[in-house]
Amino acid sequence: MMFHDSVRRMCDAEGEFSTRQIATYEFSGPACPLPIEELGSTAQRMLYVHQVSLAQGDALGEIPWDEDLEEMESILERERNALSKITNTMLEVLIPALDRVPARVRNFKQESLALRLALAAYLHRDRHGAFPESIDEIDDDLLSVDPIDAFTGEPLKYTIRDGLPLIYSVGDNRVDNGGMIRWGYTDPDVNGNQRRRQTWPEWWRSEDVDRHLASNPGSPHGDWVLFPIPVADPKPIEDDYDPDWDLKQDGMYNEESGAASIPDDG
Repeated sequence: MMFHDSVRRMCDAEGEFSTRQIATYEFSGPACPLPIEELGSTAQRMLYVHQVSLAQGDALGEIPWDEDLEEMESILERERNALSKITNTMLEVLIPALDRVPARVRNFKQESLALRLALAAYLHRDRHGAFPESIDEIDDDLLSVDPIDAFTGEPLKYTIRDGLPLIYSVGDNRVDNGGMIRWGYTDPDVNGNQRRRQTWPEWWRSEDVDRHLASNPGSPHGDWVLFPIPVADPKPIEDDYDPDWDLKQDGMYNEESGAASIPDDG
C-alpha cells in the first residue's frame, strides 16, 4: 500500500508520471485519486510489475522451497522493455531488496518447524518416558506439522545426541555432515578479536551449488543445526566505553568533578 501510494504521489492530476515532482522530491502532496485503469501507462506498468513480484514472493517463501519458481529480478528483466527509464531505475533499487524477503521467510518457517518437532519430542518423552529415536515414533497427536527440510523436501534430520534431540537441515550444499554446526566468524574488532557464530544458509539452487563452492573454497562446511540453537560467542565488553562521551562533545563536562558546567546565560 505504501508503494502504491508513493506511485500515485508521483503522478499529476491526469495520472501521468510527473518528472518535475520526481526531480524535486515533491511527494508530500495529495495522491492521484484516479482508478488504476485511468492512470498513465507508466504508472500502471510500474504497479503491475510490483504487484506480480509481491505475489511471486509469497510463493518463493513456501517450504519446501520450489527452486523452479521465477525470482523477482527475473520478472523485472522480463518486463524491462515495457518500462520507462525512470521506472526501470526505481524498480532496480526496490526489487533486489524484495527478493531477499522470501529467504528470510523460509529461514523463519524452517526454524519454526524444527522447534515444533523438538517440542513434540519432549512431549513424547513426558508421555512415554524417553525421547523418540525417530520422527516416525512420535504420536500423531503430538506433531501436527510435516517437519520437512526446505532444501530437499525430505524430513529434517533427527537423532539423539548426548541424550537430547538434535534437529538439523542439510543446508545449502545438500550434504549431510551428521549435525556438525557450520560456524562462521565475524570481522575482527579494533583489537583484532573475532566472534564465532553459526552461519545462515545461502539458499543456492541445486544446479548452482558446485559453482558457488568452487568460487568460494573458504566457505565453512557443516549443517544448519536448528535445535538445540547453537550459542554464538558473546560480544566482548568494551573497556573503553565512556558514559560521559556525549557531554564531552557538547563542552558540558568538568574533568575534575565530572559534573556538567553551568551554562553562561549572560
